[in-house]
This record gives sequence, C-alpha cells and structure tokens, in this order.
Amino acid sequence: MLHYANPPDLFDPARLCEHLHQCTHAQGRLHRLHCVVDAVTGFVAPRLVTAVAVLTVLLIASSHLLN
Repeated sequence: MLHYANPPDLFDPARLCEHLHQCTHAQGRLHRLHCVVDAVTGFVAPRLVTAVAVLTVLLIASSHLLN
C-alpha cells in the first residue's frame, strides 16, 4: 500500500486521474478482473438466498404436479 507524505489534491481532475492510474498500476495486472469479480459478487450475494428459495419452491411444486 502506498502512503503519501503529502496526499494528492484529489479534487483536481488531472491529479485524481493520475492518482487512480497509480493505484491501478500498483494493484497489478489482474486489477480489472478483481473489479469484475467484486461487481458480480456484489450483485449475486444479496440475491443468492432468494434464488435458492425460489428454485426450491419450483422444484417442490413441479414434483407435486408430476405425481
């Protein structure tokens, strides 16, 4: 983790862009993949229990209809 003796002025768009580029570069080549995984996890995690519950109800209902 990089620490600045004098933190950059992040309200200046040019400095913010430079800072974000440095952060991305410091985190390595897989930074973009890490961001995608975080986004997918953030989308799926809150819906996982609901999806499992709906799937269970559908499986139970279909098994009763087939008998």
